[in-house]
Amino acid sequence: MSRYERCRLDYVIALGRSNDRAALYDAARCMVDAAPGSDDAKRELALQTAASVSERLRLLRELDPDRGLMRQWGNYWCVLSQVYDELGDYQADLEVAQEGRQRFPETPHRLMHEARALAALGRSGDASAVVETMQSLPSRERLGYWLYQTAHWTRVHGHHAVVDEALDAALAWYRSRPQDTEQSRAELAELMYEARRWDDALRVYQELAEEYPESPAYLGALGRLAARHGDREAALRVSGELQTARYPPLETMTAVLQRARIAALLGDRDEAVTLARAFVYQMPSGLTGRHLRADIDFESLHDYPPFQELMPPKG
Repeated sequence: MSRYERCRLDYVIALGRSNDRAALYDAARCMVDAAPGSDDAKRELALQTAASVSERLRLLRELDPDRGLMRQWGNYWCVLSQVYDELGDYQADLEVAQEGRQRFPETPHRLMHEARALAALGRSGDASAVVETMQSLPSRERLGYWLYQTAHWTRVHGHHAVVDEALDAALAWYRSRPQDTEQSRAELAELMYEARRWDDALRVYQELAEEYPESPAYLGALGRLAARHGDREAALRVSGELQTARYPPLETMTAVLQRARIAALLGDRDEAVTLARAFVYQMPSGLTGRHLRADIDFESLHDYPPFQELMPPKG
């Protein structure tokens, strides 16, 4: 095996090791060192959040989206947009999102990035127009999910009218379709929760938790809703069950996130941050403190310095 092949093998092994972030970064860094001209190596390293945001940006900008297999990686524009969002360069974020939209005009998740960037720039009217455009696309596959994601990421920037518009449209999309799979029901429950329709969400989560008792996500949702309804005892009971249950590695980290959310809703800020930090460190490279900031359950922690330290560094 060549050095590059050995590094690539280390990368695959790290992926199977519960997504060890440090090992993934080291292996991807090794791939770049072994083959500095490899687009594949640069792409893998750019996707690792253990790398600094500035390093990820440099690597992405070194890639030519019109060369070779890069032409097939349509998510290039989404990843680049997210990096600019993390850097707080919302104008560049918007320009990248719009270029991605021009290249893939009928793909709703590219428009999600554009709406988020517009909201970050304070252009709520334009963001609302993008939400309307999403609903008129010829391709409506997974449209409700991407409308939900638009609301989820726009909420960070405080444009509640745009958030409510996207959530209402997403709910209408889901309700116009049969809820006959676990995934569709779980997405609808999450959407109801995001829309603060606690009783509707509770009804669906109770059904899911009964049918899938091995799922920490559904059990955790019941704990979060108990906290939101002021039932501290029930919320703590659920958190205790999540802590003592035995789950596979990734579901174990889902349980950790659920416990962090419950703690935040109960006002236990130190415990919430401790659990959130464990979650961010152990989870796959695509999940960062940026995702926690967009989480509705952590809104009370936005001005809490230990929580702010979980946000990715700008440099």
